Amino acid sequence: MTLALRPATAADDAFLTRASYAFERDEGHPPGEDPGPPFIASTRRFFDENPSRGAVLVIDRAGEAIGYVILVALWSNEFRGETFLLDELYVDPAHRGGAGREALDAVLDYARARGAGQVSLEVLDANPRVAGLYARRGFVSERRSYWRKL
Repeated sequence: MTLALRPATAADDAFLTRASYAFERDEGHPPGEDPGPPFIASTRRFFDENPSRGAVLVIDRAGEAIGYVILVALWSNEFRGETFLLDELYVDPAHRGGAGREALDAVLDYARARGAGQVSLEVLDANPRVAGLYARRGFVSERRSYWRKL
């Protein structure tokens, strides 16, 4: 059964909070790093008020929310226009086994429809399963360093 992406709404906030917590605990942060309480409802509200900046999308299969995606829109001189950062992609473990691939394909379709020239993402070195998914869908590692200052 195929899945679809749909814009998240306030009615999805409880689901998004649970799913985001699972993502941050299980996949999004190195062991021992506490990300703090889930922030995704605030992210959804921000994108609701600023839709040109990105979106929180629910991965829906037959009317059931099975995951979510956060896409951040950026303008890039280097990549000659709009590009998306795939900030988070989460599929509930009970629904894995193809749903991540389908969701990723839907993300790429969404980006194409918006005219984006690129979708980029980061993968933790400790998560080769996820890196394999992206590689099988045609993503390539640029082997760049990601730096940040908090």
